[in-house]
Amino acid sequence: MTELPAPYVMALRGDLRVLPAWIESTGRTDPEGWGLAAHVLWWFARPKAVSRPTIEITTRAETGHVEAIALLGRAALLELDLEAVARAVEVLARAEGTRAEIWHALLRGQLRALEGDAEEALAMSESALRRAMAIKSSTQVVEATLLRAIAQMIEGKITDATATARRASRMAQTEHIWISHLSVSVVLARLRRLSGRPHLAGLVAGACLDAAPPLWQGCLRWELLFAGVLPPASEGSSAMDGCASAATRMLTERLSEDDIEALRVSVARSAPHRFDLTAATAAMSLVDVPCDAHTRRWISGATAEAPPALAGLTPPAWGSDPAKSAPVVLATPQHPGRRILGFAAPELPRLDPVGSRPARPEALAATLVLAGPEGMTRAELFARCYGFAFRKAIHEPSFKVVRHQTRKLLGGMAQMHARGDVIHLEVLAPFALSDPRCHQPLQEVMLRHLARGGSASAKELAQRLGIPLRTVQLALQEMTEDGVCAMSKDGRKVAYVIEDTTFCEVTVV
Repeated sequence: MTELPAPYVMALRGDLRVLPAWIESTGRTDPEGWGLAAHVLWWFARPKAVSRPTIEITTRAETGHVEAIALLGRAALLELDLEAVARAVEVLARAEGTRAEIWHALLRGQLRALEGDAEEALAMSESALRRAMAIKSSTQVVEATLLRAIAQMIEGKITDATATARRASRMAQTEHIWISHLSVSVVLARLRRLSGRPHLAGLVAGACLDAAPPLWQGCLRWELLFAGVLPPASEGSSAMDGCASAATRMLTERLSEDDIEALRVSVARSAPHRFDLTAATAAMSLVDVPCDAHTRRWISGATAEAPPALAGLTPPAWGSDPAKSAPVVLATPQHPGRRILGFAAPELPRLDPVGSRPARPEALAATLVLAGPEGMTRAELFARCYGFAFRKAIHEPSFKVVRHQTRKLLGGMAQMHARGDVIHLEVLAPFALSDPRCHQPLQEVMLRHLARGGSASAKELAQRLGIPLRTVQLALQEMTEDGVCAMSKDGRKVAYVIEDTTFCEVTVV
């Protein structure tokens, strides 16, 4: 780090003990503004003990003022106060010096990324990275790398974005830059979720939530929620805190349409949060509403793979019975069938599984409901239910048995009809049924419980999930051998934990 006073550098790297005395000796009115910057940094870490700083917009900003404005801009990003971010960008545009130019590019890039402009955000990150490396400003190098990851994420390049965020996380850890480390962790949690590993998202967000200052609470609670883990209540009052609280109520208690609309307005300018909310509301709705292509295909039954925004909600770990909170298919005589999140299902008759749990007959019935009155050929129907191609000579005898079981399952709610090789369903009365093709593997459900709980024994997991201890023990043994979780011993107690190869907890003194 260049051009920065030693106490300020120490505080940026996690040792905040130097700040109170330095603030008192420097004063908040020193010409270069370092006392003010230190006050903002102290507020970042201890907002309940320090009053929120205010900075007058001036035509010129000295070095310390630049750092203070940049910090407040980053705080505004966390609080989803985009107007305040825009004001910080405006002030930094008039400031002089390389660091001011870099912070201007970084905050402007973050603002554009939230608004969905990945191209400009990427250009800003590249410009900021070149300049930050030239002056050896480690904080700004990490922030530029983080901005690049966000831009790639907005573009939909999740693999590239994850690799970039992992690099930014390792850089922040090496340099002990706690503000950047926490901000990277929020993005890394989101990327873990969007890549289909919500248990890792829960691990990152949960670990940070336990230690992070309040400024990060809203963002972390949002990520934890969409990873399928019920977040704790917040005492924060920022826009992001309010959004996380409203989204939690929407997914667990149901909100009125007016409240959901208010939540939509609150996240309207934030592309990542708008993406999550749009997918969730579409997957909870009984009528078609606009959403991304993957979520739309999942709702219609074109795919059983959970959409990225819903990976943690199918089912969520807060459900006491994963089978009951798994996705369901709704059938009504008047409307096309649709798949929705299980906890959002209306009060309709539920078809009881033919066996001890939903299996082939339920999958067949769900597929036919989603296919609509047009139906589908035997070969296509078989492939949708079984996941591999139909060979009549080999598969027809057992498939015929499953069709018979499906008729028994449907009872008087619907009738199966055949037109030549095409099979279709006539829905006679509204009903809902579980779609076993969407059930999360037991290991994934267990991983999400481990992620938020930190650790658990096999017996504790079996009790939480209501399944046999031996089943849990076998799954944990396989997971340990595969390296997705680790076994730890405390005396005679054996517990299991999951680890992320990149993330480590942030420490601030």
